[in-house]
Amino acid sequence: MLLSDPSKEQGKLKKARKKSDTRRAGASGIGILVFGAILCYAVFMLLIGASRRHVETYEVVPGSLGSDLTFTGVAIREETCVEPADHDSVRVVRDNEKIAKGSILFLDRQKAAEIAREDGRPEETLGKSAEAFLFSFSEQNFNTVYSFRQEMAAGGAVYDVSGLSDDMIRTGSVTTSPCDGIVTSVIDGYEGTTASDVMHDGTARASASEHPEGTVKIVSSEEWSVVIPVTDRQVLQLADLRRARVTFLSDLLSETAAIKWLRSDEGGNYLLLQFSSGLIRYLNERFIAVRIEKSEEDGYKIPVTALTKASFVEIPDTFRHLSGAESGIHFMKIAANPDGSPAADGIPTLISPTIYGRRVEVTGSGEDTVRKIFYYVSTADLREGDILQREEKKEEISGQDESGEDTASNADENSGSDEAEDESEEDLYFTVGEAVELPGVFQANNGYALFRRVEIIDENDIWCLVRKGTYCGIVQHDFIVYDSSKCRESMILTQ
Repeated sequence: MLLSDPSKEQGKLKKARKKSDTRRAGASGIGILVFGAILCYAVFMLLIGASRRHVETYEVVPGSLGSDLTFTGVAIREETCVEPADHDSVRVVRDNEKIAKGSILFLDRQKAAEIAREDGRPEETLGKSAEAFLFSFSEQNFNTVYSFRQEMAAGGAVYDVSGLSDDMIRTGSVTTSPCDGIVTSVIDGYEGTTASDVMHDGTARASASEHPEGTVKIVSSEEWSVVIPVTDRQVLQLADLRRARVTFLSDLLSETAAIKWLRSDEGGNYLLLQFSSGLIRYLNERFIAVRIEKSEEDGYKIPVTALTKASFVEIPDTFRHLSGAESGIHFMKIAANPDGSPAADGIPTLISPTIYGRRVEVTGSGEDTVRKIFYYVSTADLREGDILQREEKKEEISGQDESGEDTASNADENSGSDEAEDESEEDLYFTVGEAVELPGVFQANNGYALFRRVEIIDENDIWCLVRKGTYCGIVQHDFIVYDSSKCRESMILTQ
């Protein structure tokens, strides 16, 4: 039997150990590489997270303003107080009853009692009055207590003299109405107050006790007004209104009012709401709370803190390059001489700036209507003094611009004006003018701040109403930065 060589066996063992060590070293290197890659990724994400600005966002939703258009004013009416002829007279008309001039208001008690005995209805009248009061009384309309008290004054109800002849009635002492109108027994002492009295803070309030028990008031016209003091800011909000829908907060019913502006000698502003209906509902109210329903466009309600401003220049659409360029809006920029004139040896550069909005200017009417479009371009792309060159050759180009509207069959139609083939140098070049500041917000949909222009319809101290459908603006369910002072353009954001 042959024995194996020990040296050969040792050599084989050494080779096996070397292969095993090589495998371990390879596996260890791969692990280090994987671990290093994970570590680098983690560090990178930490740096990205640290560079992001944590901001609060707001979701854009439709809304309206108007809560600050609530006022309390003084009611002005044509009012006449009528006192009974003597203390022993009783009233024969009811509250809120419409009467004609010459109608009997008061009748002496003796004659009234005689009529009641002949008519045989005093208890019936008293019972009906009490029953009507019980069923109609409410805490929101407690002024009926006064009229009921008047009816029950001196132990008797308002006497019903309907159906009796004038000869039978006039044999006693009577007091008649001096005018047509609506009767009420509520006397507040402001009768005879005018808008001028309110404006000059001289609403000389007479004491209701100056009138004897049983005095009634006749409101002789359905035309009445409410005088309201307003601030300068409210004047600006309502300056364009001539008629408005007014909601009365006591019952939430509405009436249409004509609007008239007044100004006192002291410089105070007053709003006169003139009504031709609804008088009887508020007959016994002197100080009336109302809300003016200002007609306004549908818009998006956003917080005032989200508003910011950015600088833009206006570029006419006639200098937009339509041919030989990819989709988008392009302009040809050329170099300028020190004196601001176009450089003859300058190399034109086709630029594609970000468009933040546009303005449409319409002049003339009918066949002479001219429609011009101006684009708002950031001052980061174009600035005051830059020179743009118009396309020298006008070719018919049809299609649609970014807003989805027809760009026109040719460049002349797009600009809304007819141009001659031989253009002057002034028509060939455009010098960018002074920048203007426009309001906007920072859109945060994609994780970074993007300025979007807005058109403000109305605003108060907290909220702002902006127009829908603004070109390159915001849309419903966009997320915007709640506080624009904590953000800047293109900043990376995280909620």
